[in-house]
Amino acid sequence: MYYTGKGDGGTTTLFGCSDRISKQDPVFAALGTVDEFNCWLGLCSIHAKKNSKVEINTGVYTILIRLQEQLFILQAQLGGSDKKVTTQMKDEVEAWIAELGSLLIPRKNFTIPGGSELSAMLDVGRAMARRVERTVLAIEVTPEIQAFLNRLSSIMFVLARRVNDVLEIAERGPSYN
Repeated sequence: MYYTGKGDGGTTTLFGCSDRISKQDPVFAALGTVDEFNCWLGLCSIHAKKNSKVEINTGVYTILIRLQEQLFILQAQLGGSDKKVTTQMKDEVEAWIAELGSLLIPRKNFTIPGGSELSAMLDVGRAMARRVERTVLAIEVTPEIQAFLNRLSSIMFVLARRVNDVLEIAERGPSYN
């Protein structure tokens, strides 16, 4: 069965909870934005896998798949399960940022999103990651979740830059004209 009809009145439940909660509760906005971001990462991973040059030189596909797994843990914790976002998850993301970032020329200004299709998609993911962070922080969460969320936009930015670097597409900064 793909539906129960129990939510037709605008309420639902969290994991292990029998109390009905309004679907307008901020926890469901948080869960929804994480789900939306996870879906977007799925699309990005397909594009990364199709571009063998990017995948071989950056591991974008592998990183995106791992991020998706981490987002499921985040959703499970937000939904009330015993799964937990850990410091090790944040550390894993930081290691990717450091590794890929060390291959890039440091930037001191903004970069115009785009260059290649995949890089542009990863930039959309960066903006989505920021929305996820804002939405999830509207509910009470652990310091581990806060730190993990804060790294998501950074890894997306580094991935977008690295993709263009591998594809030899020059970055452009805004001219502010």
